Amino acid sequence: GDANLVAGNIAKGKSIFGIAGSYTSDANAVAGNILSGKTAYVNGAKITGNMPLRGGSSAASLVSTGANGLYMTFPYGYYPAETHFSQTNSSEVYISNAKVATALGITANKIAKGQSIAGVAGSYTSDANATAADIAVGKTAYVNGVKITGNMSSNLGNLYIVTTTSTGQTTAAVQIISIENGVHKFTTVGYKSSTGFIGNAFDLKYTGVATGWKLTFKKNLICNNETKYSAGQEITWKYNIKTDYLCY
Repeated sequence: GDANLVAGNIAKGKSIFGIAGSYTSDANAVAGNILSGKTAYVNGAKITGNMPLRGGSSAASLVSTGANGLYMTFPYGYYPAETHFSQTNSSEVYISNAKVATALGITANKIAKGQSIAGVAGSYTSDANATAADIAVGKTAYVNGVKITGNMSSNLGNLYIVTTTSTGQTTAAVQIISIENGVHKFTTVGYKSSTGFIGNAFDLKYTGVATGWKLTFKKNLICNNETKYSAGQEITWKYNIKTDYLCY
């Protein structure tokens, strides 16, 4: 007999000498349409598939928003019918909370403090009452979910007595006493030789015999809710002892 007289060489639906044909010419599958490791004949040629099998839970690659809602992309492959969340004949794809939060614009300041959404812990509060005037200049704070930049001038307090004394030409002391509503708040003392005193509230320096001592304010001096000396202003004296009651 003829060695080529086999089913694969005979058109399907036809027979020769009792051999039914199986050859087809109308199939169109390629390797990507066939599961990896599986084979099939397409138009007489044997093809080995390379489509990945994605069983169980698979991680989505990307997530974004669009006109129809939330969009996800996930890896190419075959997702078999399984049971997930008590739903039969289903496949499962998941996306991380972090990617969902980013896609939806979920941030801490949009969520109430003590609550969380998509893994983002909230920081929004609604019981704060600070205003820009209550926050130092250049500093920021969130008040009821709104970021506020402070404009409060740094100052030494409401009521002050400043005593500046010098005992000779090379030593001096400055004392600032804060009294607010009759209550003592703090006392700042600076004592330095001619090298000067550098403080948070003021600088003190001996400038020479002709000019004497110079005190430069680094913060506003507030007297009865009014600025008496602004940051940058100076007080100078040449006497051995000088007492100024700057606020009273």
